[in-house]
Amino acid sequence: MAEFCLECFNKMNGFKLTKYDVKLDFMADLCEGCGEYKRTVICFRKPNMITDILKYFDEKKEKKAEHR
Repeated sequence: MAEFCLECFNKMNGFKLTKYDVKLDFMADLCEGCGEYKRTVICFRKPNMITDILKYFDEKKEKKAEHR
């Protein structure tokens, strides 16, 4: 099975997934896209309220950092 990090997975499939949308491997593994040791995508996560809240606060933090 091919193993890709989140960035390569998004580029390859044209997605804009975040770490809250997928399950990542616990240990770093060799990404077949970029050739670096990173956590790789295992499967998609079912959407739920907790991941939506975490994603909201992550986006809010990024916007605040951009304004500085």
